Amino acid sequence: MKIMVSKVMAKAIQNEIKAGNFPGIEKAQYIEITRRDYYFSISLDVWQHEIDYDWKKGMMKVIEITYPANYFAMPRYITTTELSQAFSESDKSYVGFFKALYKIIEI
Repeated sequence: MKIMVSKVMAKAIQNEIKAGNFPGIEKAQYIEITRRDYYFSISLDVWQHEIDYDWKKGMMKVIEITYPANYFAMPRYITTTELSQAFSESDKSYVGFFKALYKIIEI
């Protein structure tokens, strides 16, 4: 598995949510946002996350995590840096990676 923000990774996270392995998380989806929105919503240092920048489209790639409405929580955005952090903290297995990722994104 390649560890980066992608539609495939968002689908894998969504499958884990549907399987009940991410309690308290409603949805994961791949989205593309402008650098300006990335700056205001995710990180003030946009170029620290240059790996998430699509040079052809001029957009930043992220995975948006949403929580149930009764949590009154803003969406959480996952970057490639956070995915890499989860992988390095895991036991390098598929299940271990998602357990480490859940620790990062749970409320």
